[in-house]
Amino acid sequence: MRVIRTLPQRNSNRLKGIRYCSLSVLALLSALTPHLIFAADDVLQEIVVTANRREESAQNVAAGLQVFGGGELDRLNARGYEDYLLTVPSVGFKDQGNGASHVALRGVSDFGGDDVGLGAQTTSTVGLYLNDVAVSNTSYLPDLGLYDLNRIEVLKGPQGTLYGEGAMGGAIKLVLNSPDPSEFAGKTDVTLSNTEHGGLNPQVRGMVNIPLVGDRVALRVVGSFRKDSGFVDNPVTGRTDDNSDRAYSLRATLSAKFTDELSAELLTLYDYIHQNEFPEVNPTLGGNGLLDDAAENRFNTSKTTLVGLTLKYNFGFAELSSISSYYQAQREVIQRFELADLLFPAVTPADAQPYLSNTKLTSVAQELRLVSKTAGPLDWVAGAFFRHKKQDGAFDLFLTDEELAAVNSGGLALPTSTFAVSSILDAYKQYAVYGEANYKITDKLVLTAGLRWFDEKVTYDDVLTGFGSAAFLDSNPPTQEIEDRGVVPKFGLAYHFSPDHLVYTLASKGFRSSALNLNKAFGVGGDGAKSDSIWNYEVGSKNTFADGHVTANLSAYHIKWSDMQSTEAAVSPLTHGVLTFTGNGGDSKISGVELEATAAPIEAVRVGASAGYLNSKLTTSAAGADAIVGAQLPNAPEWSISGFAEYRFPVLDAGRGYVRLDSKYTSRQATRLITTIDDGGYLGSYAISNARIGFDSNGWGAALFVDNLADKRAELGRGLISLSAENAQRVIITRPRTIGVSLSKAF
Repeated sequence: MRVIRTLPQRNSNRLKGIRYCSLSVLALLSALTPHLIFAADDVLQEIVVTANRREESAQNVAAGLQVFGGGELDRLNARGYEDYLLTVPSVGFKDQGNGASHVALRGVSDFGGDDVGLGAQTTSTVGLYLNDVAVSNTSYLPDLGLYDLNRIEVLKGPQGTLYGEGAMGGAIKLVLNSPDPSEFAGKTDVTLSNTEHGGLNPQVRGMVNIPLVGDRVALRVVGSFRKDSGFVDNPVTGRTDDNSDRAYSLRATLSAKFTDELSAELLTLYDYIHQNEFPEVNPTLGGNGLLDDAAENRFNTSKTTLVGLTLKYNFGFAELSSISSYYQAQREVIQRFELADLLFPAVTPADAQPYLSNTKLTSVAQELRLVSKTAGPLDWVAGAFFRHKKQDGAFDLFLTDEELAAVNSGGLALPTSTFAVSSILDAYKQYAVYGEANYKITDKLVLTAGLRWFDEKVTYDDVLTGFGSAAFLDSNPPTQEIEDRGVVPKFGLAYHFSPDHLVYTLASKGFRSSALNLNKAFGVGGDGAKSDSIWNYEVGSKNTFADGHVTANLSAYHIKWSDMQSTEAAVSPLTHGVLTFTGNGGDSKISGVELEATAAPIEAVRVGASAGYLNSKLTTSAAGADAIVGAQLPNAPEWSISGFAEYRFPVLDAGRGYVRLDSKYTSRQATRLITTIDDGGYLGSYAISNARIGFDSNGWGAALFVDNLADKRAELGRGLISLSAENAQRVIITRPRTIGVSLSKAF
């Protein structure tokens, strides 16, 4: 069972969503609190993590790592990536507003992926895990519910040895609270907020823990529901507050301890989200920055299903784990895409039109892992991994009435607005074995070495059916196939000056699976992109000061990225229009520095700050590509700074109150490779602050909060990648200022 342990006067991480707050505010709070006394459990905590597949203090992990405590996430009403990832140094986060979230760690991102997430194309460079269950990633990551988590571990840098191909840039582990067979327990919270320029946003979340058989079997059930109001008005269609959405999640974990050596845990999860329109605006329309001019209705419906079974057996010298999982992701989305001006470049369409896509991905995975448990200078992890996934996709392409008229006036008569249907089936299969060991050369010096071998195959079938005058697009090309195999090493040294001070150096490799070219049938590009890889060279230091009241961690890294998978463009000999295709776009270098610090100067005050500086550049561009050598990489903001300050105080001997301020800043970032024909679709820099005041007593809690204090229009994403200027000016923004109240009860 994974737990957060509180050790007297010690902290490796309380909440490492470390954010900036002004020193003047801290000085004022400190002046008011010298007379306050709190219980011992209010000191900073040391968090035990499983980043290296075994329990250890986060401050002893010789690599970049940031941890968010689950209790703090609940209290701060964190709901998704935006609430915690933006506080991690050197993170690039792009929310496309349509249910597709793209995450980059240390400048390594999937900038060649699409918003549909078709598995045959490039996949996310960041792995996502629910406990030890690998969520099968595509070009975007599902934003799963965060209620009743033990913690979130953000592992920075390639995790190729222990986590494999889905974690070239890093990994995110959502570690759940396990069922407790010792007692019945539960908690719930109800939140009601109001978004300026929008409306009311209700949310209900709850958990119940039920012992079933003595101290051997227990069930933990978690559920949540939310409905968010829209805040974007559309003067073209006359719709107001157009981008509402609703979501619910249900999760159940059943655990059983059959003997002292054998245990099992069954995890099931279902997530659902439906969006009416997207939080996309056109800043050129003016007004309050909340206007859009999309001509058609758009929507997204996403469903995520996961079943995982973990069996563990303790042999004494080592623990064997078997992790079996089934994952399914279904998505139906309709949005804008400039089809006519790509296929008929001589005709000027009246407007962009929507396309409808319906994709279903299923994945089955099996992992066997043996982790040593004996004391001595050597500890080790060894394992084997298998994953088979397949995806069915159907894409219905339409023309608007205006575009039909425009095309027909150009001499090509189309009898129907249904232009073409593309049916896609792709499959992926991988085998891998791995091992990693730590050897204590001395009591203070530890050597780490690891290796992973993999063998994989990707296949792809695409049948395109054209209607009417578009029948010439009919095609059923032969099945495409790419095979790949290789090894991924890792080497590291760590020196412990004392239990409170650690320095380390690390060289690690990460890789990403091959990607197929979906537009080969149109005569552009080759078979696709071969696997790309990175080498990460890192030095760092982790330190605890003042008897555990202060932690400060510093790391510097240099990354060489080879054969980057990216999107390129060429003129199709079939359609005579410009189409995109997947290929290897060149090489790049990334260097950066990260600093994180947390402090409890007195028992009433908690403060923290983090900063990341990242310098990225394209060093070589593939033959025929027009990406500019020396340009900044996509999703790689140069600066990311965040901080928090929290002041706690007693209230009438009945409980404890708190006041908290969080702030985060991200500098501007490109959304795609910068080429000779565009500026990379930059997102502007932004700073967001949140404030919260609350009270806790005897299991009850109440809080008043304000998110996006200054009502900023922070840009989180940009319209579809295209050569048309129409979508290029549209951006996805964060929710405007939202004021709300939350009530909670634990029993």
